[in-house]
Amino acid sequence: MTAFEQGDLLVSATEIDADTVDFRKGIKGAGRLLHLSADLELKESLWTEQNGLVVGVGVHPQTKTLYTADPHGKNIVAFDSSGARLGPVEGLPVRPYGAVAFDEAGRLLLGVLTAREAPPEDGFGDASLYRFDPTSGEIEAFRPELDGGRLGWHCISNMSYLAERGVLYYVAEAGRRLSRYDLRNRHQMDDFLIYDEADERRTYGVGALTDGRLVVSTGVGAQLLAPDGSVLLDYTVSSEKGWTRVTLPPMEKGYFFLNNFLDGVMHKRDIETGEIIAAYDIQNKFSLCGMAEVA
Repeated sequence: MTAFEQGDLLVSATEIDADTVDFRKGIKGAGRLLHLSADLELKESLWTEQNGLVVGVGVHPQTKTLYTADPHGKNIVAFDSSGARLGPVEGLPVRPYGAVAFDEAGRLLLGVLTAREAPPEDGFGDASLYRFDPTSGEIEAFRPELDGGRLGWHCISNMSYLAERGVLYYVAEAGRRLSRYDLRNRHQMDDFLIYDEADERRTYGVGALTDGRLVVSTGVGAQLLAPDGSVLLDYTVSSEKGWTRVTLPPMEKGYFFLNNFLDGVMHKRDIETGEIIAAYDIQNKFSLCGMAEVA
């Protein structure tokens, strides 16, 4: 085991046999994350001990506990700051989680990835967003409006919480809407943007900056958007498809991470120019989803 240090990266890298993948049946493999240094040197491989796909990744800003979401396992598997596996988080509703974030109080925000099955009869019903206090165990459920994604049954595949405004920005996989929810007042806000049906761009990943700008991954690339939704910058990408996740560091530092799910390539980029500061190939296709930087 290797302890998490400031600047380290925890990157989803489920062990997938790319030659046998059948997208119609879902993608599954041995749950794994790569623990990288700030210089993108491999320190350790972390195993969730679940067969599925690690999608959401979040590192608690205070405790440095790592939380991983695997929709196949329908739970959240945690690791402590030493890298030791703690196992599934107890007390959470059984749901196919796919997104992990934190609010200003250090509570977990957990997004449900899909709604292909009827939810368990546990009192939470069809809520797609949960807030969990890891100290008290308190759970709250929310029902923000959903886009459905390209296939109609996606809920929240990626999200970014802007604590300064209490606003959660979220998307459904390959949908058209980039939505907003006022978490403090439990109020649905107007969508930040809606891509036209004829537009090749779709909403896959989002990172919210404190000045109101957003970095968005669109499948075919990524963009920097002004607070009014206008395009400030189109980031040049190295392949035509697969750009599905955007990740910001826990404190804004002028860069962001852009992941390509199909190729297994991660870019660290300058927000203002799009320059590639560093790149990393996880050597595994169809498994690079979420990631997080240690505060």
